[in-house]
Amino acid sequence: MRSYVYARDMGIDQITGQPILGRYITDHVHPLSVAPEEKLDASNVWVLSLETHAVKTLIEKQLLASPNGHNKAKHVTKEWYTKQILSYMAKSKKR
Repeated sequence: MRSYVYARDMGIDQITGQPILGRYITDHVHPLSVAPEEKLDASNVWVLSLETHAVKTLIEKQLLASPNGHNKAKHVTKEWYTKQILSYMAKSKKR
């Protein structure tokens, strides 16, 4: 699955649109802890750089800790994550 997703996404970070040179993460959009049935669903997996994955993990943890977080995490979209991650990364670079 990992190689297939990397080839499908052409080695491009699916959040930033930048080529990934080196290590990468094949990440589940909906975490396995809340959507184990989507483990092998290729539409639930995307390629992220290590930096982008770290930010996604931070946002995901905050989401899961929020009221009704597990249900939210099960239904969040790639577009929502993209918006949240890019916003977080832009704010971090301004500091």
